[in-house]
Amino acid sequence: MVSRSGTSLSFPAHEKLKSRQVIAELFQQGKRLHEGTLKLIYYTYAPEGAENPNIQAAFAVSKRNFPRAVDRNRIKRLMREAYRHHKAQSFSPKGNKPRQCAVMFLYAGNKATTFNNMSEKFGVLLKRLNQELDSGASTT
Repeated sequence: MVSRSGTSLSFPAHEKLKSRQVIAELFQQGKRLHEGTLKLIYYTYAPEGAENPNIQAAFAVSKRNFPRAVDRNRIKRLMREAYRHHKAQSFSPKGNKPRQCAVMFLYAGNKATTFNNMSEKFGVLLKRLNQELDSGASTT
């Protein structure tokens, strides 16, 4: 799928954060940002190989706030869709130093939300993340 600006709107498997080791490091050493009920934890590190993507993302919803799996899965679907639409606009790494970034998005609300609300929050969060990464404050 391609957007009007010609950039890809896909979320391929190599951009999904699946490594348990990286997720553990993310929660231990990662930095946090939040926008309303949406939280972001990110962690940057040196890439192991040249084929690694710049960013890998994962999404989570609290089972305590949404005991029904149907509700959790719907919110995660909305989060992935909002991420897909905003990632191309928001991530423009500056400099030639390759870096890997692991990102976890957490929905901390206790009510379901709309796509427009989720998309707006993702736009703000991803812009702030891009500013943090460009400033170099998050180098590990």
